Amino acid sequence: MTYNIILASAMGSLSSYLPYIIVIVAVLTGICLMNWYRSRKAEDHYLDTLTILNKGTKVKTMFGIYGEVVETKNFEDTKIVVLKLYDGTKIEIDARAIFGLDERGQLTQSAPEKTTEEIIEEISKEKPKRTRKPKSE
Repeated sequence: MTYNIILASAMGSLSSYLPYIIVIVAVLTGICLMNWYRSRKAEDHYLDTLTILNKGTKVKTMFGIYGEVVETKNFEDTKIVVLKLYDGTKIEIDARAIFGLDERGQLTQSAPEKTTEEIIEEISKEKPKRTRKPKSE
């Protein structure tokens, strides 16, 4: 008899929390599903990007480097991409480091006309500009 009373009181307190438990489970399930959907979408975008890496494709890496694909090399488990940068430099990177296509459509920078030393010389030759007038006494 005492056992039935304890069980009935425990069931009564559990049923009062049941709506809250259902809401919490529903919210957590929704968060997990949204996270799964986003990761799936990102993976699909990544795979689409890797399939169109042909010679001449302009890409952007995860490091912020823009370049044009010159060559792709397939190894056992990785794909290496040779990128040509704006100044003609060629670098090899793992295809997984490519963030996406270059939305700018073309390499916008051209090779610098002056070297760094020449630019520093020009700046050092310029006279400093005064920002305020000297005080007159």
